[in-house]
Amino acid sequence: MTIKQKGKKRVKKRNSFQLIILFFSGVAVVFTLLVPKLPGSEQYDVVHEISVLQRVENPEVFSNIRLGMVQASVDLGVDLRFIAPAIDNDHQSQLDLMQRESEGGTSGFVVVPANTEKLEMFLEQEQIKSPVITIESALGEGGMCVYPDNRAVGEALAAACLEDNPKGTILLLNTLEYSEGMTECIDACKSVLVASGEKVIVKKATVEEISTGGATLWKEDFAQVTTVICFEPAATEAVAQYVQTNELAPSIYSVGSTAEIVVYLEKGMVEAVIAWSDYAVGYLSIQAAIQAVTGGVPVEIAPIKFNVVRGEDIYEPEHQKLLFPVTY
Repeated sequence: MTIKQKGKKRVKKRNSFQLIILFFSGVAVVFTLLVPKLPGSEQYDVVHEISVLQRVENPEVFSNIRLGMVQASVDLGVDLRFIAPAIDNDHQSQLDLMQRESEGGTSGFVVVPANTEKLEMFLEQEQIKSPVITIESALGEGGMCVYPDNRAVGEALAAACLEDNPKGTILLLNTLEYSEGMTECIDACKSVLVASGEKVIVKKATVEEISTGGATLWKEDFAQVTTVICFEPAATEAVAQYVQTNELAPSIYSVGSTAEIVVYLEKGMVEAVIAWSDYAVGYLSIQAAIQAVTGGVPVEIAPIKFNVVRGEDIYEPEHQKLLFPVTY
């Protein structure tokens, strides 16, 4: 066989091989057109946008919640917009942001209300059509809130405090005056403590006021304060920092946890915290929002479970996933 004949033979083989590849590629394309979509795959046909309205700008406050939200957005094909008012807990700015997002065509909202009552009134008056899921405080009877049961949290916190046989006055710090969730938590905590014969004072103060003028919490009427109960992580951090700087020694209890609070807990500066999976809160809130947007079967979300965690319990397996920022 001549070199020319061998070359022609190789070309014929190469052409045949290419035709075989093209044939099977064509079959694959036809097959994909005939195969029905897998259940749930239709959620990727349209990318929905969910606006997450926080009540504070500091990303550390809701860091674990954001982790859960981001993972849900990846799993469900959702675009997220994280927005916060320029001034922490400014309800009017939060409502203005909601109006702007609604006019911009957002598919749904997940909101951490700065003022529960004002938000409810706003939704009634403006008739926001996009679904609204809340965190921390529920909106009316029909509103979906992804969070622990606030009254149960307050009662558990009081029980943890009573276990330590507190002596002196117990100070309950209300740092979110217009939060329905915090109000419920404080009322439940106070009821248990008062029923047990403890002396209780409830004081309204912002986190900034605690940080800059914390001494007023222990002067005059508060001179006998030996225990401070905080109902949000930012307040706990502010109190612990002030106590540490000024060499005071009240017992501190916390609702919610951050990496900084875990350090205080380990050192014994914080006696106990009520902890839950913020990651789950974030994930489930986005899941609920997107199901409401798409008209799917509404997810039934029971109140998030929580644990009472003390310093010696930090590294128990069941507590590690609640206290440390991780993804699952």
